[in-house]
Amino acid sequence: MRPRGESHAESRCRMNAEKKPTLVWSEDGQIGCTLPTHAPYAWSDTWSSERWRPMTLSDRVQFEAEVGRAPECESCAAMARQEARS
Repeated sequence: MRPRGESHAESRCRMNAEKKPTLVWSEDGQIGCTLPTHAPYAWSDTWSSERWRPMTLSDRVQFEAEVGRAPECESCAAMARQEARS
């Protein structure tokens, strides 16, 4: 049962978050995760045309060295910032 006031989508997102989503990224540098709607569906036309792929440990280490912070899903980060403001 989901907490009162929580939508079905929020409930699904929360349950999926407990599974520890995998980071994925596109050739253009967009970062998402395997939670629904946080990245294109795997093997969809968008996934293929934008060349999305899972981030390897090496990718994450190199990203942190270049950018100065650990990679994170852009959608998850935006939701966390929004929550922090509330």
